[in-house]
Amino acid sequence: MAPVRAKSVSAPLRPRGPEFALFVLAFGVFAYFYQAGGWNQNTRFDLVRAIVEQGTVRIDRFEKNTGDKAKRGKHFYADKAPGISLLSVPVYAVVHAIDGEKRETDRFQGIAAHLCTLATVSLPSALAVVMLYQAGGIFGLSAGARALLAVSYAFGTIALPDSTLLYGHQSAAAFSFIAFGLLASIRHGLAEPGRGRLFLTGLCLGMAVFIEYTPPLSIGVIALYAWVSVRPRRQLLWIAAGAALPVVMLLSYHAIAFGGPFTLPYAFPPQEPRHRGFFMGVGVPSPRALYYLLIDEYRGLFYSAPWLLLAVPGAALLARSRVFLGEGAVCGAIALSYIWLSSSLTDWHGGAGLGPPHLVAIL
Repeated sequence: MAPVRAKSVSAPLRPRGPEFALFVLAFGVFAYFYQAGGWNQNTRFDLVRAIVEQGTVRIDRFEKNTGDKAKRGKHFYADKAPGISLLSVPVYAVVHAIDGEKRETDRFQGIAAHLCTLATVSLPSALAVVMLYQAGGIFGLSAGARALLAVSYAFGTIALPDSTLLYGHQSAAAFSFIAFGLLASIRHGLAEPGRGRLFLTGLCLGMAVFIEYTPPLSIGVIALYAWVSVRPRRQLLWIAAGAALPVVMLLSYHAIAFGGPFTLPYAFPPQEPRHRGFFMGVGVPSPRALYYLLIDEYRGLFYSAPWLLLAVPGAALLARSRVFLGEGAVCGAIALSYIWLSSSLTDWHGGAGLGPPHLVAIL
C-alpha cells in the first residue's frame, strides 16, 4: 500500500469554520437531552452536593438514593473516580448561591445536575467531535469525509447517550482522544511540539484518569506513542507537568476519603461483585460476556452501531501503511485492552445503561 500523504489541519480545536459548526451541532444535541436518577449519576452528584453544601466528601446525607457507594467505617462515599464530581463543584456552587429557598426542590436539583452534565460531559464530548474531524485530515480524508465520520461518531454510536449522562466514561474517552489527536499532529509534522500543546496533552491525559479509573489502559499506550512521536524527548516533561495537577488532585481525594493516596473506593464496596474475581471484580475473560458486549441486542456494541465493523478492514489498512502504522497500533492496542477488561469483569453488564459502558473508550 502506498503511503498516504497527510493533509494539513487547522490549529487544535480552533472554533471557526466547519469545526465551529460541528461543535455547535454536537453540543446543542447533547445539551438538549437530560437523563438522571440512576445510581451512577446520583453518586457523582451526591458528592457534588456534599462538598458544596456540607464541606465534606462523605455522602451520608444522600446515600439512600444510590447503590454505587463505598462504606468506610460508619460513613458513605461515592465509589467512582472523583473527577466529574470535583469539576462540577464550581458549577453547582454558583447555582446553589443564586437560588435561595428553592435549593431543595426537585426542579432546582434537576437543573443543577443538568448544568453539571453540560460542563463536565457534554462539553469535552463536543470538543472530541471537533478533534475527530481534525484528525481525519491527518489521514488525508476530504472535508466531507471527515465531517461524515465526526457526525457518525457523535450521533450514530452510544457516544450520544453517554454524552448526556453524568457518567465518567465518555468524558474520559474524550480527553484521551484529544490528547491522541494533539500527539498525532506532532508526529506527522503538522504542529510543533511546543510547550503549550504538550502541556495540554498531559492535562488531557491526567483528566482522563481523574475522571475514570480505567483510562490507564489507554494512557499507557498513548504515553508510549508520545515517547515515539516527540523530539527532543526532554519535551515530554511538559506532558508530565500537564498531567500532574489532576493526578495530584485524585491522590489527595483518595487520601482524604479512603485513608491513602492509592486506596481506591473499591476497597470498601457494599456491592458484592467487587469482592469477586482476582482483583476488585476482574476475573477471567468470558466468551459469553464478549458475545453480549459486542454482538447481542442486550449490550452489543456492533448491534447498536453496525457501521463500526468497518474498523476491522480499517485496521488492516493501517497495519499495511508505513505512514500510519503507529496510529493503527495505538488504536488496536487500546481496543483490545478494553475488550479484554470488559469481558473479564464479573459484572460485565454494567448495570442500567445503553450499550457496554467500558467500551465507550474505544469508539
